[in-house]
Amino acid sequence: MIELAHLPLRAVLPADVPVLLQWYAVWSGPCREMLRRVEALEAHFSPRVAFARGNVDDCSTLAIDHDVTTIPTLFIYRPGLVLATRLIGLRPAEEIALHLHRLLE
Repeated sequence: MIELAHLPLRAVLPADVPVLLQWYAVWSGPCREMLRRVEALEAHFSPRVAFARGNVDDCSTLAIDHDVTTIPTLFIYRPGLVLATRLIGLRPAEEIALHLHRLLE
């Protein structure tokens, strides 16, 4: 999983495959649960989908620039880093997988 730093998304995320980006905080219980779900999805979808995460405390400016106001938040990008879906809050793995399958069709 790619860990975001303070760099623009285009500098660290691949543009040739869909990308799932999780915004999280280490102190958040729902974020820790979402991370477990995302890691399970990564085991199934990688390398067809790239997975990344950004800590809102460490990358606060980047999170603000992308209007992240609630955590956990997932951004799912089409190839070319075009935002396809924004999922806010703890979501079932099946729902996330459905969004990823749609991008891979």
